[in-house]
Amino acid sequence: MTYFGFKEIHIDFTVTIRTSALSQFNLKGYRFEQIQKILKLRNEGFTDQQIADHFKIQNIKTPTGKKYTKQLVLMTRYKYNKRIQRSREYSVRTTPMIIEIS
Repeated sequence: MTYFGFKEIHIDFTVTIRTSALSQFNLKGYRFEQIQKILKLRNEGFTDQQIADHFKIQNIKTPTGKKYTKQLVLMTRYKYNKRIQRSREYSVRTTPMIIEIS
């Protein structure tokens, strides 16, 4: 086998990944349980105020130890929905691969 010289190989391509998620972490433990309770009660027809009142009666506190209010229930649901939406918003785009041997 005779080798006559070096060959250069150039490979050019671009990969673009777009996401609106700044960070993603899975909710665990108490936070996840609270969100599940809120969503369950909401699906049963409770309003945000009724959920807050229900939690107050049962002495259920937020993950940071506060009492639930209508606004806290609303924002908890809102932020959780945004989290779910962000986890779905991504795209990957690639350009064709160009291989040049010289």
